[in-house]
Amino acid sequence: MKIAVLQLDIIWEDWQANRAKVRAFAEEAARAEAELLLLPEMSMFGFSMNVAKLAKWEKDICQFFQSLSIEYQLAIGFGYVNENREGLGVNHYALAVKGEIIADYQK
Repeated sequence: MKIAVLQLDIIWEDWQANRAKVRAFAEEAARAEAELLLLPEMSMFGFSMNVAKLAKWEKDICQFFQSLSIEYQLAIGFGYVNENREGLGVNHYALAVKGEIIADYQK
């Protein structure tokens, strides 16, 4: 299995700006015939304690990676954050394959 690993120069707390960088790397990984693309924890934001800002993008980020997994025929491991009932952030690491999230680890 060929694995591509991305250490991204993240634009702080701006997932929409970072997604163009991720998309370009996914395309490059697919051209190199990678089967699995792995991104770091907090893939799209950098490490931040601004849970309310980050958590509101949870569904959009997951859908973005699900779409990328289809478009580039890659399994993609990525991190995101959501908010629990107490308003605390919960870090996740998920795996998107063929448009589905098949694993989601809560830290």
